[in-house]
Amino acid sequence: MTTSTSTPTTALPKATFRHVLRSEWIKFTSVRSTMWCLGTFFLLMVGFSALFCAITANQWGKHVEEIVNFDPVTASLAGVTMGSLAIGVLGVLMVTAEYGNGSIRATFAAVPKRTQVLIAKVIVLALSVTAVTVVAEILAFFIGQALLGSAKGTGQSLSIGTFTVPDHPPTVSLGDPGVLSALITTALYLVALSLVTAGLGFLIRHTAGAISAFVGILFPLFLLVVLLPAAFKDRLEKFLPLQIQQTVVASKPLVGTSALSPWHGVLAMAIYAVILLGVGAVLLERRDA
Repeated sequence: MTTSTSTPTTALPKATFRHVLRSEWIKFTSVRSTMWCLGTFFLLMVGFSALFCAITANQWGKHVEEIVNFDPVTASLAGVTMGSLAIGVLGVLMVTAEYGNGSIRATFAAVPKRTQVLIAKVIVLALSVTAVTVVAEILAFFIGQALLGSAKGTGQSLSIGTFTVPDHPPTVSLGDPGVLSALITTALYLVALSLVTAGLGFLIRHTAGAISAFVGILFPLFLLVVLLPAAFKDRLEKFLPLQIQQTVVASKPLVGTSALSPWHGVLAMAIYAVILLGVGAVLLERRDA
């Protein structure tokens, strides 16, 4: 007579959303591409903005048409266009990196509710981009204003009709009208942009394809709309991310355009992000890993 013995198996603890969030944070901070993207954004945001302000201060008065519509805040945030590319790539890699190396299967095996993974990625990405963006744009603002203020005036002002051109670049402080609002809307725009590209990542699930779609939306689509007849151009251009970007960094309304207001522009970007992430969440549950 023989007796069989079996060792009891212990069930793995159920992953809570707190565990999923912590896991996504560890993955986000331990990947080199994250630091490269955030570091590149920081350097472009601060460095290019400082370079633009230095050149503006040195060349002030040589191009009158640029002086008339000059905005000190926009000058200090000139690095947003270049920096947004790094932020967009970061949003894509937040999602597609796991699909590329196959680790997404292990993630979904540990977390059967796949939408929890999506929500956790969104939270980690949004908070990280917010923190880095706020620091970068505040630093870019103060450096830019210092460089603009260092310009040596000629002591002579130039009048163009009813407009008087100062002999040196104007500067602003955080307390001036529209300045703090421009900094906030710029940060929110960049956060929304990262979520838009994360949504593209969930839809396409391939790094090169998602980045190509992002760059195609940001630049070629803008150029295509610009070539359309004026009736169509005015209606479509203001909803494009690149046009919204030009609006949110300004402390005063853009002259001669039908652009959305900065806050409406941020709202439009948020709607784009919600739509793409919503579709991504549906496909996440229906498609195989």
